[in-house]
Amino acid sequence: MAKTWNKQGGRNHFGGPAAGFLVGHQALHVPTILDCPLVSSHRTTYRILYRDTDSMGVLYYARYFELLELGRTEWQRDEGLHYAQVESEMGLMLPVITAECSYRIPLRFDDLALIETTVDAWSPTTLSFASKVYRTSDQLKQDDEQGLVDPLEELCAEGRVVLGCISKDNWRPSRLPQKYLELLEMVMPERKGRR
Repeated sequence: MAKTWNKQGGRNHFGGPAAGFLVGHQALHVPTILDCPLVSSHRTTYRILYRDTDSMGVLYYARYFELLELGRTEWQRDEGLHYAQVESEMGLMLPVITAECSYRIPLRFDDLALIETTVDAWSPTTLSFASKVYRTSDQLKQDDEQGLVDPLEELCAEGRVVLGCISKDNWRPSRLPQKYLELLEMVMPERKGRR
């Protein structure tokens, strides 16, 4: 099961402890971007299962794209933008236009992958997500000087996915739903347009 939290660093805007710390087996809940417009990065975790690995004992390369999908789907869900509603209620679809992934070091069976996802560009009809996949731990580590700190994170892969917005009826380009556009304007008002 995936665990999610928004990354802010330090203390959150509502006076709670630093976001990103796992509390027991649950991630710390942080209000959505609609409540706190300075947050634009989202984190979620996934434990690598045996079925995810290839004959070399590492995460099969195509599975990284599933991790990127998990990251952007959870980003949307946590911001109240449920993709199922986009299709069923708004008659729109968000197909992948471009997907790329650069691999650094492999993930292995039972590793805990941390997927950090950010919107890096957008236009009225497209949405681009940049993600970094890390190997991490679900345990806080002890630091002699700082006490309990976030676990070590090793960068394993970086990816980018561009989604287009199309009408479900005729598959022609369409504007993103107004709710998306309002959120994107708050998250990154200065970075409109495709890269």
